[in-house]
Amino acid sequence: AEGLDAPALRQRAVEAAASLLDVEGVSWVERGEGDASWQVLARAGEAPSHEPLLEDCARHPSPTARACSVSAGGRRHLAAMVSSEERHMALFARLRDADAPAPADGQLLESLVHLVATAARHRDATVALTARQRELAQMVDRSPDAILTVNWAGKVTMANPAASAFCEREHAQLLGHSREELGLVIEDPADDPDEH
Repeated sequence: AEGLDAPALRQRAVEAAASLLDVEGVSWVERGEGDASWQVLARAGEAPSHEPLLEDCARHPSPTARACSVSAGGRRHLAAMVSSEERHMALFARLRDADAPAPADGQLLESLVHLVATAARHRDATVALTARQRELAQMVDRSPDAILTVNWAGKVTMANPAASAFCEREHAQLLGHSREELGLVIEDPADDPDEH
């Protein structure tokens, strides 16, 4: 899953299900919480469509993948769905024969849906974290206060433009130096006997 974008990941899941199950077709479908219909985002083979099964699965939302099956039109349909507060995601397959799917078939779809949903949540969290880090970096850069970050060895690892101006040095001249080398003496209130 690492390195694949969401459409490629969904397509891989659909292709894996199609190659491992005896199916006429497999689709990856999603529906946002406020959406009226399901969107087919990836498919392999003849794209199955059986919204009643998906609606039944969606009525019992679960943060972990859960398989559902139904027989319709002489074919057996199998879906595995995972739901969050924002959306429902499902792998939906139309099996070749009308027999009930084996438990392993449902488990396979559940595993694939879980993998893709987990990767999507991870990707969403990474995007949100990156945006937050960028926002915080901009706040530090724009701050009128001198801000330095010092590592465990006492060396400056980050300095904002206000710190460069305060120390009257270029940014690169601050990095890797100790506070003492820069002439910055920071008094520790714990060292002041009058404070105790």
